[in-house]
Amino acid sequence: MISAAVTIALLVSLQWAPLVESLFPPEEVDRALCVIRYESGGQPDKVNTADSEGRGGSVGLFQIAADNWGGAHRVAGLERWPEVSIVQARRLLKVPTINVMAAAAMWRAEGWLPAWAAQRHRCGLTE
Repeated sequence: MISAAVTIALLVSLQWAPLVESLFPPEEVDRALCVIRYESGGQPDKVNTADSEGRGGSVGLFQIAADNWGGAHRVAGLERWPEVSIVQARRLLKVPTINVMAAAAMWRAEGWLPAWAAQRHRCGLTE
């Protein structure tokens, strides 16, 4: 019998691999899918309003903090994206393509850490 964790991992990979493969380099695809699995369980509309920093909430597949994408605390790699309100960012980050594009921009600018440090050991993430 297949465990629930294996089933979720397979479903996440099947559903989101084509999009992730189109935006991340091949050597980072497995790590990116692992982050999606642990951050959102592959649920694009997942919102964590109780994020650890009490800001705009974390949203979407990669659980990107809404104010990192849309507000005053924009991270490297996203500064060329249009500025939007926190409310708009929460809505837009639920769109899988936008969420994965934002995650890829953050990864290119900063690497996996610090944004996804909680998944460092689970997903084998390094700087």
